[in-house]
Amino acid sequence: MEPNHSIITIHDIERDINNTLEYAEAIDASISPVAIQTWLGQIHQVGRKNNNWILDKINYWIKWNLPNLTQQWITFLLLVMAHVSYQEEELMARTAHRLITEYDMLSLRDTVTALISFAKLGYYNKELYDTLIYHALTFSLGPHDIPKLFKAMALVDTIHHDLVTTMIKSINAKMQFTVQQAIEIMWSMAVLEIRHITVYKHLIKFTIGKSLSSGMRLMLYQTYLWLYYTIHVKIPMPSVNLHHKKYHKFDPKPSKEQAEIGRCLSILGYNFINEGHIRYISVDIIIPRLQIAIEFNGPSHYLFRSRRPTGKTRMKQRNIISVGWRLVTIGYFDWPDNFDEQLVMIRGLIE
Repeated sequence: MEPNHSIITIHDIERDINNTLEYAEAIDASISPVAIQTWLGQIHQVGRKNNNWILDKINYWIKWNLPNLTQQWITFLLLVMAHVSYQEEELMARTAHRLITEYDMLSLRDTVTALISFAKLGYYNKELYDTLIYHALTFSLGPHDIPKLFKAMALVDTIHHDLVTTMIKSINAKMQFTVQQAIEIMWSMAVLEIRHITVYKHLIKFTIGKSLSSGMRLMLYQTYLWLYYTIHVKIPMPSVNLHHKKYHKFDPKPSKEQAEIGRCLSILGYNFINEGHIRYISVDIIIPRLQIAIEFNGPSHYLFRSRRPTGKTRMKQRNIISVGWRLVTIGYFDWPDNFDEQLVMIRGLIE
């Protein structure tokens, strides 16, 4: 079966998928790889994060067609999954297996796309990453590849030393980068605690006097904090108004777990602030008088099906500690349902 190509919105895609699936079931027909590829393209074009229900509808047929999809479409599938945050364990595992066994047929672009997509999904498999990284090293890496490869390692907080050595050599050879690429490399190096000072000083030159988005400014500021407070190196910072509200996370409604932690703190007699800030770092709860920061980490703060923090989470934790605050981290898997047990836990962590 082939899909209707006149798609405008995400709801049109859903309607088209439903109609096609119902018709295929009625006549006992299969869904073709072309249909899957068309739907993936449409979802990527108009999809938003957490539109998992659309991929849920065609998940069976994606798995059915997986052996018939080219490597290019496999990596595009991963790109779409990362785009809408679709973490389906079996599909990720089967896709990873396919790429491990057929890695030598991947182009550099598809190899890099697969790595950054898996990293954004929080999916870490050592064999997969080693296989794809060694394959990437068989190519000549350019300024478009290096930031993505660095970021893929940073997101899962894993260093591949051969890749780092190769990329550092390329950067030191005065390779040219856009401002966004330079900031992504510096941020990733800081996450991975890579201490090549000359590289930072070279890359920061690409940012001076340039117009930066709010996201780039925050990444640069996080890098600055790590460099200054951890290894005592100061890089020039562009003039930015980090007090502006667009650089902070304002959430007037704390999560259910945050509210429960707040209730415990109130009973224990602590004055606290929900969604506080430490040096422009957004923190779930702060107790200013004691300089204690409390972070409740849900599943998105950990690698998929793991208790290992993501690189982004580790970077935030290190920066909070480096500026002199005590950090209390509570993982979602440790938080009890019973309030009395919650109270005992918070008292033990704070006192």
